[in-house]
Amino acid sequence: MPDNIQKKTIRKIAEISNFKPENIGLECSIIKDLYVDSINFVELLASLEEIFDIDIDEKEINYNITVEELINLVRDLALEDLDRMLKLEKALKEKKHEIQ
Repeated sequence: MPDNIQKKTIRKIAEISNFKPENIGLECSIIKDLYVDSINFVELLASLEEIFDIDIDEKEINYNITVEELINLVRDLALEDLDRMLKLEKALKEKKHEIQ
């Protein structure tokens, strides 16, 4: 069953590529199979950054990236950010406990 990140990512790809979400397979190359040009690809990445509050390093993106690879990248970046936030929250609680 697709998760929220997968659904939102595919929905954004569909919006930019003009393909219906149900016609976008995980194995599809975003540029080769879905005909997303480089300008729209950068727009896609920027949109995903905004939607998920993440930073995607465009220099590290393979322009043959598949839908599944992009979803996994977004998921990994979102989890890294969540992990960072949880560690910060834990450190703040420990500091507060030390002060009391």
